[in-house]
Amino acid sequence: ENLFLPLQWEGSRLAGEGLEAELYGGSLNGSFSVDLGSDRKDYRFQGSLSRIDLGKLKKEISPPKKKEIKGILKANFRIKGTAGGLKNLNGSGEVSVVKGQLWELPLLGGLMTILPFPSLEKTSFQEGEASFTISEGIISTEDLILTSDQIKLSAEGKMDFQGYFRPSLTYRISFSKGLLEDVPLIGSIISFVIDEAGYLIAQVEVTGSLRKPKYRLVPLVKGIKGFFRRFNKEPSGK
Repeated sequence: ENLFLPLQWEGSRLAGEGLEAELYGGSLNGSFSVDLGSDRKDYRFQGSLSRIDLGKLKKEISPPKKKEIKGILKANFRIKGTAGGLKNLNGSGEVSVVKGQLWELPLLGGLMTILPFPSLEKTSFQEGEASFTISEGIISTEDLILTSDQIKLSAEGKMDFQGYFRPSLTYRISFSKGLLEDVPLIGSIISFVIDEAGYLIAQVEVTGSLRKPKYRLVPLVKGIKGFFRRFNKEPSGK
């Protein structure tokens, strides 16, 4: 919507400075350059996204589902590479979401295989933020954070553009007292364990890929692995 793209030639270099566009209720601002005079075809692109409506974006890129994704996204990014594939891509950036209703995020459903909390299925994250780097086609983050009224989830790890972890992604998950106390029979016991551990209940390592993730519970509290076994929950993912 309303694209403004001034172009400039400098020898074999095509550049676009002051790129402006309106999209999904927000805006894109940035600049780019491409070297067309060699076989390498080097390119650079940097920009910022602001006030992007995730609900509108979702309707464009995926079929309708029962649960709609909502939120306002902003991001800054810097990328450079060489034509010929994503393995040549490098860059960095930051992204955040506010006023969100983030449902059905990849990987979260699989946590139910090792953590006995049915309320996880009802969780909608309201906010999220992360910084990331891209090196030779591998995306990495050390500070992804998602928050809801019930759960705070942080993650770090690496993944390629095909969805394979390189080698893993690690979750640190903390729960509110209210959520834990609602768990039948074991809520008060777990709440006590969390109090002693600063509310941090579990660390979960994910390997494999987005399509076929494998989960492994890495206990942070002594004895918690055996505690979960008492409720017939294996600490390793399937």
